[in-house]
Amino acid sequence: MGGSFFAPSSYSRTVRALPQTFNEGRARIASSKKISGPKIDGRYPDRNFDCQTAIAFRVVGLIEEADNSGWTVINAAKANQEASHGLFVGHSRTDRHE
Repeated sequence: MGGSFFAPSSYSRTVRALPQTFNEGRARIASSKKISGPKIDGRYPDRNFDCQTAIAFRVVGLIEEADNSGWTVINAAKANQEASHGLFVGHSRTDRHE
């Protein structure tokens, strides 16, 4: 338990923006309890990336908590991915994987 978050350089810039270890993620969460909002109102080119960056540290904290509870990091990451996909489908009424 308590593994590290590995992000190879070939991943997207979102993954590279994630903390490299759970402790780094915990420190960032502690230093910023509020999730930042969009940089500007309305649509802009990096809006989705900015949102991913804003929530990434909380996601890492959630995965760490699951890891400390006996789940593997892989189990928690897959569960998060599937839960996020379900929320996406429910709110957009489209399945991007179909």
